[in-house]
Amino acid sequence: MRLAFPLFLSCFSLTAAEITRGPYLQLGHSEGMTIVWRTQGEMEAPVVRYWQEGHAAKSCSGRSILTRGQQSLSAIPEGQLQFEATLTGLQPDHTYQYAIFDGDQRLTPDDASYQLQTHPLIGEERDTRVWVVGDSGTGQIHQRKVHSAMLAYTAESPLDLYLHVGDMAYGQGTDPQFQSRFFEPYQVTLQSIGCWAALGNHEGKSSNGRKGVGPFFDAYVNPTQGESGGIPSGNESYYSFDYGTAHFICLNSYDVDRSEKGKMAQWLKRDLAATGAKWIIGFWHHPPYTKGTHDSDIEIELIEMRESIMPILEAGGVDLVLSGHSHIYERSMLIDKAYHTPTAADGVVLDDGDGHPTGDGAYQKPGEVTPHKGTVAIVTGHGGALGRNSRGVMPIMRSIVLDHGSTILDISGDTLDAVMIDLNGKERDRFQIKKEGQVSHEVIANPRIATRETEERTGAGVLGAPATREAARLAKLAGEKSIPQPLPKKFTPSFRAMMSGAISHTIRSRKQRCGPAWASMPRKRAGPKVLPALATAIAMIAPYSKTWRKNTPRSTSARNLKFPRAPTWRNSAWRSISTTASFSTSMAIRRFHAPCVEAQMASLPSPATRPVASSTIA
Repeated sequence: MRLAFPLFLSCFSLTAAEITRGPYLQLGHSEGMTIVWRTQGEMEAPVVRYWQEGHAAKSCSGRSILTRGQQSLSAIPEGQLQFEATLTGLQPDHTYQYAIFDGDQRLTPDDASYQLQTHPLIGEERDTRVWVVGDSGTGQIHQRKVHSAMLAYTAESPLDLYLHVGDMAYGQGTDPQFQSRFFEPYQVTLQSIGCWAALGNHEGKSSNGRKGVGPFFDAYVNPTQGESGGIPSGNESYYSFDYGTAHFICLNSYDVDRSEKGKMAQWLKRDLAATGAKWIIGFWHHPPYTKGTHDSDIEIELIEMRESIMPILEAGGVDLVLSGHSHIYERSMLIDKAYHTPTAADGVVLDDGDGHPTGDGAYQKPGEVTPHKGTVAIVTGHGGALGRNSRGVMPIMRSIVLDHGSTILDISGDTLDAVMIDLNGKERDRFQIKKEGQVSHEVIANPRIATRETEERTGAGVLGAPATREAARLAKLAGEKSIPQPLPKKFTPSFRAMMSGAISHTIRSRKQRCGPAWASMPRKRAGPKVLPALATAIAMIAPYSKTWRKNTPRSTSARNLKFPRAPTWRNSAWRSISTTASFSTSMAIRRFHAPCVEAQMASLPSPATRPVASSTIA
């Protein structure tokens, strides 16, 4: 929902406006593009100038630029304004350079990287490169390395499209988190490539997909009336667009009705029936198949996307579905009708090969869009976040990688190539789909089933991963896999086990300190033997409690024994217990150590017999 309001600008400005976000590209199509940016302070006369090389510049200003402030945005820093300039009348599949001006004053650098490329005409064959990333919005080094690896990989053949499958702004999807964890890290890409985004559950904490309001919808300008191809959806949280021979469908798996009778599903049926594209690609946040950090057999959003939405997509001839949410890379075989819960490989695999053009060969599909001729499902939720372990193994998967990375798609005529590159720019998985002629598939009776040996565990902090990159490289070359035993359901030991271990450790350390004095202590001092151990045990296990883990940020290590920044009453209680335990420990140790110190002092030689050190000065 795009809201505007009258804005009266002063005729004189003491200081020039400063761009604080962007510019970045949105809502591209074959004849136009929307350029969005924010400034600190008012602009007297916002203007976008754009030109083709060797041609005179044109201008976009006045009513073609929508100005939005605190009255029409859900959340924006005080004093900032957002501008959305709609460029029209552009030529299809052409490159334009652009610049932002305030009157005659240029606000963007004189840099050729500020450019846009219009979409080709719908149905026109054109080589297309797409970057797909998910769950990236951590703002940490791994996110930036994944982005840098993509830039290096695509240096000679740049991107045409950028798809984000959600969770680009951890942890609440607020406006400041969008700024620091999405716009700032990706600015060099966003200023020249339009990003088409799906709503993730973390963005959903501050944005409402049903109403189309919140920081997510402030940031993106998504089609609602079929502006970029496809059938009008009337909702920015699910939409479709065309790029040449490819039709892309973005769905909202978070907060709208996911049932077959819901508005989104009914719109999806109409959209699939209307498209004449050769390639159909769907993307959204919650994966229909995963056993990474989430389990698609037990979580309702994932189950409903598989049971209600996947049948509609496959009946419409979908080729590829992309998702995130689970912090892992998983890629399926060529499958069809895998709708049951729990997911099994029996009766749903059409080709169990690796899909690699130089391996088992590409997955084959008919040249014309045909229902139920096979789909490949990818979970690419490892663009910044990464799980320490997986919850199991999804049997229909052909490749599973626990490492940071992203996915790149290349569409050329009747061939779609997909490659996963990790944060170091190394190819970790590749497959190909080829669509030509007539192809008839039979369900494989005994398909290859993924096991723990399918997993590649090389990511930082992943359970069972080699300690160094060199060890990981050598292990991969040798064909070795680091496969840990399945973890128990609860990762923390029991209260009794922790108490017992802490008491034993404390008593052993006290015994070693006191030596013979320990055995000679009378029974009445048995209390001081145990009390400090009990107090220490309580202080040790407090940070590992379920309440602590739930309310402590993930970046806080339990070893640091730091309390959360905003403690709840439960954490305050733990703080009191821990403080009391520490005080009791110190008092008990003083009482307990007194006889030990006395015994140790008695065993020392007297001053008369103690040797005296001598020194000689030359």
